[in-house]
Amino acid sequence: MPGPTLAFGKHSSGEFLHISRAANGNNCHCTCPECDLPLIARTNHMTPHFAHRTAVGSGTKGCGTTGQMTALHTFARDLFLSGGSVELPAISQD
Repeated sequence: MPGPTLAFGKHSSGEFLHISRAANGNNCHCTCPECDLPLIARTNHMTPHFAHRTAVGSGTKGCGTTGQMTALHTFARDLFLSGGSVELPAISQD
């Protein structure tokens, strides 16, 4: 079973971009949230995701998993610092 895919990239504007909003291929203008190397957007793939560009992708094994967590942590931090909120479902214990 394949591992998790990288769903977020750091756009050249500084914003974290979900793969659903990215331009396909090298036109996404995104870098990896973890290692800062250029990404390619594979939006036409069965499971759309970002991947490290082949030419510069050496030495980034496992970065897709840590890059995903880095992007999510940064997104959550920025959301809370800007006064945003997250609504969580009620929890009940039976």
